[in-house]
Amino acid sequence: MTRLEKVRAEVRRIGEDHAAGGGPGIEYGIADLVAALHYCGFRTTGSCEGHHDATKRMYPWVILTATNTQFPIILRTLDQKVAFEPVKQRWKSESKALKDLISRFNHGDDQHKYPRDENLCLIGEDKSGAMLAPVGAKLLDKFPRELITQEQCESILCRYQGLMKRFAEFLIRHEDKK
Repeated sequence: MTRLEKVRAEVRRIGEDHAAGGGPGIEYGIADLVAALHYCGFRTTGSCEGHHDATKRMYPWVILTATNTQFPIILRTLDQKVAFEPVKQRWKSESKALKDLISRFNHGDDQHKYPRDENLCLIGEDKSGAMLAPVGAKLLDKFPRELITQEQCESILCRYQGLMKRFAEFLIRHEDKK
């Protein structure tokens, strides 16, 4: 079994464990990206493949955190704030590496093959993590769903899911070149 196959199996196990506990698990449409991020050494804590349902987000996303996060992020005491410093430093380093990968993907050599007006970015970044999503996708949260037809919603979601799938493939190629 290759390292990538092991990572995919581990991501499947995590998703199954989460689903067994009553959570949604890791949805099929985002599992490849979650596995690719883990393969590259990043830690994810939540994801969604995107949905047509008016009550859910219409775009795929993944939440990433520093890999050494081992305690609740709610900080109340000075000791906890001091203990959080390595997490902040770790995320600073990891987010820089992730931003570099995102930039290389967004402006990469495959633009002629996959010309895209969509790009990826980190949204809501703080000292411990961020959300990976298509640029502008969060605007869809504010847009009244009744003004978007089912066909438009499906088209947007399909394009965004394709973008995330290509990023997963990009990450795996990048990691395999190391």
